[in-house]
Amino acid sequence: RHIDCSGKRGAPGTTTRMWKDREYIVHIAPAANPNTKLPVMFVFHGSGGTGAQMQAATGFDILADQLGIITIYPNGQAGNAPWNVGRNVCPPGNFVSTTQDDIAYVDAMLADVEADQCVDTKRVFATGFSMGAYFSNELGCQIGRTTLRAIAPHSGGTHSGLCPGAPLPVLL
Repeated sequence: RHIDCSGKRGAPGTTTRMWKDREYIVHIAPAANPNTKLPVMFVFHGSGGTGAQMQAATGFDILADQLGIITIYPNGQAGNAPWNVGRNVCPPGNFVSTTQDDIAYVDAMLADVEADQCVDTKRVFATGFSMGAYFSNELGCQIGRTTLRAIAPHSGGTHSGLCPGAPLPVLL
């Protein structure tokens, strides 16, 4: 996937954006050149949480400003099933999973950021906590290496079932 890195308008700082009825926060270092490729890190919240809570809890924006990384903090669906983490997750209890197309959501957020800032598409990462970690694993299995370079789920389970995506590095 080739991205043209010329003529980007830039959107430095922190902005709140929408995709359909879902809100997400994007942080781009204030000093970022919009025509310079930057890595992206998606940060997914757990059940009952929000993207804003993950942004505040992690402090990743400080690190992002130091290293030149774009951070994205999406809101999942409200309630106990914020992300589509697949089926048969954590048997025998099986977590409830939303049926939303969250992979399309990730693709839309990435495309939206690419309109403002040149993105290093070979360095897109995902992390998450709890149900956000389950979703990071789901993304790794579904779109590993086609969109993501690596995942780092925290305090959440793995994907159950087949993984059509190519293998990728995982930090648990």
